[in-house]
Formats: sequence, C-alpha cells, structure tokens
Amino acid sequence: MNYQQFVTSVSEQVNYLFDSKITAKIHTALKNNDTQRTGLVISEEGTNISPTIYLEDFYEQYQQGKSIEGISEAIVSIYHQIKFDNPIETTLLENFEELKPFVTFRLIHRSRNYSLLETIPFIPFLDLAIVFSLLFEMPDHGLGSITITNNMIELWDTSLSELYRLAIENTASLFPIEFRPLKSAISEMTGMPYDQAMFEDDHLYILTNSICHLGAACILYTTVLEDIADILEDDFYLIPCSIHEIIILPASYSPEIVSLNEMIQEINSTQLSADEILSDRCYFYDRKKQLIS
Repeated sequence: MNYQQFVTSVSEQVNYLFDSKITAKIHTALKNNDTQRTGLVISEEGTNISPTIYLEDFYEQYQQGKSIEGISEAIVSIYHQIKFDNPIETTLLENFEELKPFVTFRLIHRSRNYSLLETIPFIPFLDLAIVFSLLFEMPDHGLGSITITNNMIELWDTSLSELYRLAIENTASLFPIEFRPLKSAISEMTGMPYDQAMFEDDHLYILTNSICHLGAACILYTTVLEDIADILEDDFYLIPCSIHEIIILPASYSPEIVSLNEMIQEINSTQLSADEILSDRCYFYDRKKQLIS
C-alpha cells in the first residue's frame, strides 16, 4: 500500500470509529521550506477548533507492521486527548492592540519558502526571512502559534516595522537565549560526564533559546552577537544546525569556509528532515565592524 492509499484507508477507518458528531478530512498543509505534510483535520460539533494529526510517522509504523485498525485507534485516542471542548472567539484576532504582546518571530530560508512567502509578511535577512507569528496558550496543551498573514496585517492596518519592533521585544523576553559549550549540551542530552561527552572540540558553542525550539532566531536579539564576540574575544562563524539552533565557532579555530559549508550541506541532506533546514551555508560575524554576513 502506497502512502496515498494508506492515508485514504486511515481516514475511512477513523471516520468509522468516530461518532456522527466528529468527522475527519484529509488535509495537506504547506510547511517550512515549501514542504507538504498530509494529515487528518478533525472537526467536532460545538467547537470551531479543528486539530490536524499528521500521518507521516504513522505510515512508518504501518510499514513496520502496525495495522490500519491499530493506527486509527491511536489517532482517535490522540484526538480525545488534545481536543478543545469550547469554541474560540474569532473576533480576538481583530483587535491588534490586545494581540501586540503575543507577536513573535522566527527565521526561515528565503528561496526555499517561495510559495509560503507569497502569503505572509517578511523581512529579508541575509539569505533568510524573518517571519511573524501570534503566540497563544492552549489550556492543558502548552503553547501554540498562528502565522501572521498578509490579510492579517491589512486587517490590523499595521506595518512590517511595527511587527518587528513588537516581535524582537516579545520573543527575547519570552524565550531568552541559551549559550553554552556544545560539549555541555551533548553531556546533558546523553547523560555522559562533561569531560567524556562525545565531542572533542572545546571551541564549539551552541546558541538557542530557553525551549530549544525555533532558537535560530536568537541571532536577531539585540546585542546578542556583540555579546558573544566579547565573550569569545574573537570573530566567529555561525553554523546553522537547523531552525532550532546555531553552532558558534570562533574564527581562530575554524577550518576554511568551504569545509564548513560542505559539512552543513552534508548534515542537511542526511540528518535533518526537510522542514527543519535553515540554510546550506554558514555566516560570519565581524567583531570590529559588528556585522554579520
């Protein structure tokens, strides 16, 4: 059974398991780097919030031997865990004054997101794009976000400069930076002692945010690059691991830039999912000029 046949079969089985007040429809969403993900949008009478449960991981489970029935039962169970019992007031999105504290930003690659960037406001930055979201808290479900679209800023009668002003203040406040030796981060992730962590180079550092999610945007925070340069007492390279983190390498310990870019491209093609890639090249911060390029 190919993927499209799998999606159709799961959709039919999930709808069979739900009662008549709940329906699941196949939906393909445009994600980062113009990638597409297919899932089931599940709608229920009495609420206007319809979560999407994506199916790619479930297809892997199917290929490993899990039945359509078992997968469908798991999806139904997930929906009942994450569903909203009450509708959301849609007029909340119309009052920009009340929304201002929740405007945040993230970084994505510009040319890889051609289709997405046709529909949303953005600010070019190097070969990247600064894009904006509204952060909101979902009771019992953590944080969620809504990407700000061109239609939204027209409705609010606001500007890119105002979005950026709000986002740089809010994002840095809500998600402060985390900057530390890479070896320390690996030690924490693996549970190995710091001096035995599986990385020999003591000159690599990781820059992300406090939740390690979309943390590459930390390079936009006011003075963060200047502060890192002062700590290192050196120029440095910024190596984009993903949309979530950046590796910092002092220039004094760096190989040639060609080697760095080859390493980034190799990692992107073999270690990351397509929607997590930030860029295929590294960036350089000149301490004296206070300039990233």
